[in-house]
Amino acid sequence: MPFVKIYQTILDSSIWMQPHATRVVWVTMLAMGNEHGVVEMSPIGLAARARVSMPEIEAALAYLSSPDEYSKSKEYEGRRIEDVPSGWLILNHKEYREHRTSQQILTAERVKLHRKRKEASALAVTHPPTYTETEAEAKKEKELKAPAKVATKKKKEIKATHQEIKATHQWIADQWNTLPDVNKCRTPLMTATTGMLNERLKEHPLKTWWEGEFFPRIRQSSFLRGKSDLPFVATLGWALGKNNCAKIIEDLYKDKPQGMVY
Repeated sequence: MPFVKIYQTILDSSIWMQPHATRVVWVTMLAMGNEHGVVEMSPIGLAARARVSMPEIEAALAYLSSPDEYSKSKEYEGRRIEDVPSGWLILNHKEYREHRTSQQILTAERVKLHRKRKEASALAVTHPPTYTETEAEAKKEKELKAPAKVATKKKKEIKATHQEIKATHQWIADQWNTLPDVNKCRTPLMTATTGMLNERLKEHPLKTWWEGEFFPRIRQSSFLRGKSDLPFVATLGWALGKNNCAKIIEDLYKDKPQGMVY
């Protein structure tokens, strides 16, 4: 069935400034045109189709057949129709039919690509690829998957590292909580405490250092455990501070002879 596309731009056309009957006749002719843009109809029949009077159809046909200096299209001097033996020819019918929006162009490209893939698939069934072609495709597919495998391996390594760090954090927190009299810490550790702990672990990654150097000094310091005359009890976050940790290892908080103060 013949059809014609009507776009919103018709509302900006000079024809839309014409009387109502002229606009109705124009749209009616667009709808009636065959695949060649010919409207095969007599004036009285067209008037009946458009539901307008004979004076209105005559005025509309006269306007549509005349030059229009305000028309956006300068082709045919702005004329929209011309008389032919069987009726009228819509002069810009082909332009109306072939005009496509960007979305229609994109859809057409997708349909075209789908057809090409379908044809290629059918061809593959009737003409199976040779061993060499299959091997080459397998190699190419393997190469494409290689980066994904590397990424997956990397993710697993990172996950394992995070789990190891988390376990180390938990072990240090547990060791701290076994110390007498200190302020106990909660797990998971607070963000600030975790940050300082990571910095100290970069400097001292081995558990032997924590077991042999760090925790024994905390245990042997009355000041850090709140057993001195000063109102102070160490927390894990405080002890992990860069300067405080250095002083602990240097034995600056070691119990001093009676009468000396920190």
